[in-house]
Amino acid sequence: MSCSTHRIANETVSGQAIPAVAKQRTAAADFATLQQCNTDWQSVKIPIKLKLKSPKEISISGTLTMTRNSAIQISLRMLGFEVGALTVTSDSIVAYEKLNKRYVSESLTRLLAGFPATVGNVQALLLGKLFAPGEDATPLADGVNASFVAPATDKDDWQLMPDMSVRGLTCSFDVKAGDRPILLSFNGTAGSKPFSVRYSDVVNDTYGGQCATVIDLEAKTAESTISGQIEMNLKKAKWNTGEKISLKIPKGYRPINGESLIKMLNNL
Repeated sequence: MSCSTHRIANETVSGQAIPAVAKQRTAAADFATLQQCNTDWQSVKIPIKLKLKSPKEISISGTLTMTRNSAIQISLRMLGFEVGALTVTSDSIVAYEKLNKRYVSESLTRLLAGFPATVGNVQALLLGKLFAPGEDATPLADGVNASFVAPATDKDDWQLMPDMSVRGLTCSFDVKAGDRPILLSFNGTAGSKPFSVRYSDVVNDTYGGQCATVIDLEAKTAESTISGQIEMNLKKAKWNTGEKISLKIPKGYRPINGESLIKMLNNL
């Protein structure tokens, strides 16, 4: 069954059936609420804690800086000194680590195994917001480029599945229904390998609207499973202060290939 086909089935509560159309209406209302959470922020700077759990355990603090739909930069620090940084732009991901003076530069599409993500998509992913894969200006719309799905296992949750059938990929957003619906996770495949992004400690009162404080990420590669957690200090976030992101590779650093990115993290 394709992603664009509705699959909301009848369910029962106290022995009475809930019509599929009622589930559709509930999902549509929740969806509209979540879409309203996409406020018109332009830049943000957030203190973070990054915990890599696999293939090696690392815990490090840093700063996440983003300019909307343009660039993302994560600066990692130990004892007040920068030890590495990662910058995402529309056409590349560049990361360097200072201990061994190495850097890697790869296309965003290649490192995401062909998954059609824009910079804006990655920003939405980090903040815990809905997005249309491969699009910044086009919102998700039920029956147009996405469809609602009500999982039979949980009456309170529902899914939104972007239509990825043309690309031969799959992905879905899991949503907790309610007066204040919450995005629970984003799951899919890239290069036939599964990945998941799970959200917790969601807050609703930031300048950027509803955002997740804790993001757990997991992705499988041909050689291993990469998993980690990002904890955002949203109370100290600085929104729309005109943050600028520059991409500068320190002099004297030698390039390495993309497969060495995890090894770079291991050496931090």
